[in-house]
Amino acid sequence: FLSSETVSLSTANSTQSFKIHKALLGSKSKAILAAFEHPCEEGENGVYKFKETTEGTVTRFIEWAYRGDYPDPVYEAGFIENSEVSTKESAEKDSVISDTDLELTRDDHPLLAHVQLYIFCDIYGIKQLKDLVFSKLTSRLADIGKPERLDAQLAIIDVLRIFFASIHPDNDLADWLAHYAAYCMDKLLLQNDFIDLLQQAPVLGSRMMDYLHPASTPPWNSPRPKNRFPLSVHAFSLGFNTD
Repeated sequence: FLSSETVSLSTANSTQSFKIHKALLGSKSKAILAAFEHPCEEGENGVYKFKETTEGTVTRFIEWAYRGDYPDPVYEAGFIENSEVSTKESAEKDSVISDTDLELTRDDHPLLAHVQLYIFCDIYGIKQLKDLVFSKLTSRLADIGKPERLDAQLAIIDVLRIFFASIHPDNDLADWLAHYAAYCMDKLLLQNDFIDLLQQAPVLGSRMMDYLHPASTPPWNSPRPKNRFPLSVHAFSLGFNTD
């Protein structure tokens, strides 16, 4: 591999490119190699530009190609671990979380970085790396368990949104994530974003039903539940304009 010529990989929004030996690239993804052997719009002048892939995803792919592994992305704020302070307790203490605190790019965020790499592997037929990402992502979510922190809840919702918008649901990770979402539903429902997601990705809600249990009591023997749905969601379902 190392005696072959090198080619470069880049992204549409990147100002730099990353070299990889052509023979090594071909052994990992024939789909990407084909862009160099059969010139196309994305592959010009020895550089293949991915239109909808992040720079971090490309560098993780190249590192895996050479080393057989890629490092877990790191997020300094430590959102990935649950803390003793829950979302409810934080709200009761009137703690303020600014938009800046939660503003993470898809490269910065460990969970999102994994799911972006998984989608990349699915598009370009990189099964070995896809299996590795499956293991890393599911292990990370298992470490989190039920997300208590606001940032962890939002991160998981983003993972579900990106995944179910990009991957065919007939997929092992789709089953795993639907099961995990059902397990965490009491935490995820604290966020209006999750309710919006269930409307945007009905297949997720449908898959979650496989793991949810019947109500413990009938409606005639139960108090009326408190409506958690925001006005905008209720109006949307009825076709009203909330402006």
